[in-house]
Amino acid sequence: MRARILVVDDDRSMCELLSERLSANDFEVNTCQSALEALEALEEQDFDAVITDLNMDGPSGIEFCRRCKENRPNMPVILMTGFGDMGAAIGAIRAGASDFISKPIEFPILEHALERALGERHLREQVKRLKQSEVPRVESIGALIGTSRAMHVVYDLIRRVAATETTVLLSGESGTGKELVARALHELSGRSSARFVGINCAAVPGELLESELFGHTRGAFTDAKDGRVGLFEQASNGTLLLDEIGEMPLEMQPKLLRVLQERSVRPVGGNVSVPMTARIIAATNRDLEEEVEKRPSAKICSIDSTWSRSTSRPCAPAAMTSCSWPTTS
Repeated sequence: MRARILVVDDDRSMCELLSERLSANDFEVNTCQSALEALEALEEQDFDAVITDLNMDGPSGIEFCRRCKENRPNMPVILMTGFGDMGAAIGAIRAGASDFISKPIEFPILEHALERALGERHLREQVKRLKQSEVPRVESIGALIGTSRAMHVVYDLIRRVAATETTVLLSGESGTGKELVARALHELSGRSSARFVGINCAAVPGELLESELFGHTRGAFTDAKDGRVGLFEQASNGTLLLDEIGEMPLEMQPKLLRVLQERSVRPVGGNVSVPMTARIIAATNRDLEEEVEKRPSAKICSIDSTWSRSTSRPCAPAAMTSCSWPTTS
């Protein structure tokens, strides 16, 4: 049976383009040109997934997504956003969106996101059918274990963020499980077959940190008798955790920001940059925004929109926060 997709965009030409392309890929497509019209369609018909624009007259795409998830929590919603609009992307995840796609639309990416969302929905429905046993069991993701409502919120947020390629900042007090969340994000992502590499920025002297991250060539400095591959390259196609990033020396931060922006690294003493394909997850026990307010000159690059913000409280493991954090029991 063909999957039924509802496309919502106040641009008629965009609706027609998406309908034509998705229909060619064996999807059954209905289109609406406003959130209100789409909500009426959802009351009358069943759809397997929704693709909606962010900025529309009337209710926004995020408000429409929120109302969809309230009425049909298992139906995936994919939001289309303006290019580089990371704030909207975070808002989309908080509203319950399965994924977000930047405009102009690259159809292979959209189709992949749609197929993944439909696959995840199918798996959730299978799991729901299998949960008939009354034997109590411990639920977990990676090394995180718990069955409370708060932990279910944590698990759901981790799964949604793991499915994206977003750079992540985990913040929370020491002992709240930030590294466990980072490992869970890696294990649930498409990068799980590659390496997870971690470094504690507070444990490495500032003068050595650049060499640890970027690597160095032979003769780059005194005692550099051999070249060394840095952690950015060691984590290629995998995940690199920068723990305690708030302790990173200020002079290192512009270099890190350049890596995030250009997705390439140049070893110390080298002349050639190499692609950086690792996903970056950073963790800190500091309130970085507060640090910047106290010391405006000490600009911390992790406050930049490059990062998808996440927080944790002492009472529960650190995780992506898309709503007010529930208390644990």
